[in-house]
Amino acid sequence: MKAHLLAACTIGHNEATSSGSRAVEDPRAEVIAQPNRTHPVQLPGDLADHLLVIPEHKLLFCYIAKNNCLSFNDLFRSLRERYDPSLAEGPSFGRNSYTNHNMTLEQLTEYIYDPTWHKAVFYREPLVRFVSAYRSKCVREKHAGNEVCQSQFGIKHPLFKSVVKRLTREPPIENPHWRPQADFCGGLSGILSEFQTIEPLDARTSREKVAKLLKQVGIEDPESIPAFNERFPPPDPETGVWRPEQSPFHTTNADSVVAEYYTPFTACTVFQYYLDDFLLFGIPAPEWTRQWDFHAQHWTTGDCKPLQWI
Repeated sequence: MKAHLLAACTIGHNEATSSGSRAVEDPRAEVIAQPNRTHPVQLPGDLADHLLVIPEHKLLFCYIAKNNCLSFNDLFRSLRERYDPSLAEGPSFGRNSYTNHNMTLEQLTEYIYDPTWHKAVFYREPLVRFVSAYRSKCVREKHAGNEVCQSQFGIKHPLFKSVVKRLTREPPIENPHWRPQADFCGGLSGILSEFQTIEPLDARTSREKVAKLLKQVGIEDPESIPAFNERFPPPDPETGVWRPEQSPFHTTNADSVVAEYYTPFTACTVFQYYLDDFLLFGIPAPEWTRQWDFHAQHWTTGDCKPLQWI
């Protein structure tokens, strides 16, 4: 079995102004040639546009499809309105990519390996993420995502087991919603050790963890960002319960229904397809799969076929 790849992470410290916003010069001017560098000159370009660049706070945020990516894009667009008022209008996606900052991939690579830049990512348990992609793009409801399923699977509303079966055929699915998380941002499997914030995505704790990240990069009052409360709302003030079904934003609530979608065979198949994610982030097999007892011995061998008739 592949070696455990999760790197220990450390928390960096950033100086902040009294207003909570760091006053720094454009750090892009700091990129210089380093003839003795030990890291790659340039990241692979694949999915590198999923790194959000927040130069005023020396933050690189890797957003991953189906990991609350719209909320994170909108949050950082909203944050940068204070530095670039033009961000107040227009779409959320793509506004803080390295290309929108007129950066080269080589410059972006330097920031990845620069310890003064804070790198952050929120990952998600892969079986839940897979169900979330299916519910978002393939269910029988009018949704722009239906075109994604049409292009990937040849039908707008494929059965869940049909989507799982596609994982066993070549070529691999290229659409980001089904790509392994290890592939994102130029290949997290090769750069995760450079990240200071590596957190599981959980709706119950995301507000607290995002606030912590923002404070680490100099935003002392996260609620000063207009989109923060909208995208990461506090729990119900009366019950203390977070209610995602009441959110007006894109959510599939896959966590609450994930076990209903899987059989032992389909769970094993999805587990194997995203094995690199389980290893990279140190994610244990989900608790609900342990009802089957045999999941460990079958899933780690890579042979899911004996489970088809269970």
